[in-house]
Amino acid sequence: TNICTNCKSSIPLNSNPCVVCETPTRILCPHCKSRNSIHLRTCYICENVLIPTSTSPEKRTSISVPTISKQTNTMMMTCSKCFRLNNPTARFCDWC
Repeated sequence: TNICTNCKSSIPLNSNPCVVCETPTRILCPHCKSRNSIHLRTCYICENVLIPTSTSPEKRTSISVPTISKQTNTMMMTCSKCFRLNNPTARFCDWC
């Protein structure tokens, strides 16, 4: 298994996007078509410059968490990872 660079979840070796946060884990070399780790700048086979994907992990972390409107007389729970306010009966954060 690999570790996702964005959410730190364990992911299978053959999985391209992370199964948890959908961050790409591999990038295809435009020259030799080999699969490279997303953090590499050049292909490890042919050393060709890799074209970054449109949603790199660095760009995904800069996305702000949307806020939800506070309902009066309702206790909200804060997610420990992204600090979004969630319904107290929710088992998982609806953002991350």
